[in-house]
Amino acid sequence: MNDQSQALPTATPFPCSSAFATGFCQLLGGKPSYGIEFLQSGCLDNSLHSMTANSQPLTCSTTPLSGGGTKYQCTFPGMAQGIKVDLSYCHSVDIPNVQTTCPSGYQFDQETKLCKTENSKLPSPPCLQGYQDITPYGCLPLYDTDNNTCPVGYYSIATSTASVCMPINRCLLSSETDACKNTNCSSGQKFDTQKNCCISSDSPKKICPSDLIYDADQNVCIEPNLFVEKCLTTTTNIPLCPTLTPSPAPTKEPQGKSCSDYKDGYECIKNGCNWAEGFFFCTNP
Repeated sequence: MNDQSQALPTATPFPCSSAFATGFCQLLGGKPSYGIEFLQSGCLDNSLHSMTANSQPLTCSTTPLSGGGTKYQCTFPGMAQGIKVDLSYCHSVDIPNVQTTCPSGYQFDQETKLCKTENSKLPSPPCLQGYQDITPYGCLPLYDTDNNTCPVGYYSIATSTASVCMPINRCLLSSETDACKNTNCSSGQKFDTQKNCCISSDSPKKICPSDLIYDADQNVCIEPNLFVEKCLTTTTNIPLCPTLTPSPAPTKEPQGKSCSDYKDGYECIKNGCNWAEGFFFCTNP
């Protein structure tokens, strides 16, 4: 059997969403205030850096968001209303150090920094607690009736005295010699003479300690990459600010007199009435 189980890693990385970036323009005290705003929420201690707009470095102020995360309000040289802006920024996440532990049935290999199946020989009779002497194999682990399972790399068998766990790699039996080669493989596997074990037709999958994932390119366990892309680019626009439009002057209502009281065209129009040219009288508007 593989010394690397095909089980999934003990921890699966979760993706962080990219920041929401947009341009803004508003009137503050009658004067335009505009710039670029980034909203980045959640995902541990997530912060942004190396932020640029049109290849110019951004100068930003930060404000914590109520639900977690940060709001960045930024400016840059050459910024103006109504322009298109090409943005770039990078993520930075602080991941706490964790204790490296392996799943049940695996042991941590200091050399490879991977979790490997426990390949130690089974004990010889007299058997320790948790084992049963089964002739002619020697001491076998008792079947875990509480969890209805055997250790990784074992399968259950029922004997006349107890249910026990048999290793798939028979070379782990105390009755086998050190020269043993487990050439009898399970269905879908074949014996690899170089690795001296059974392997599957597909590539073996690595098992990493908790909160780490396997990087096939580097052949090591690394901290999870929380971002599909750590540095991103996007495009936005800085809008035009709203303008202050003066309110129209109200029509001046006649004071104390009705329009028909005015006999002079100038006084008629001055007081908001209509002067009938050619008829020489004042009417209501």
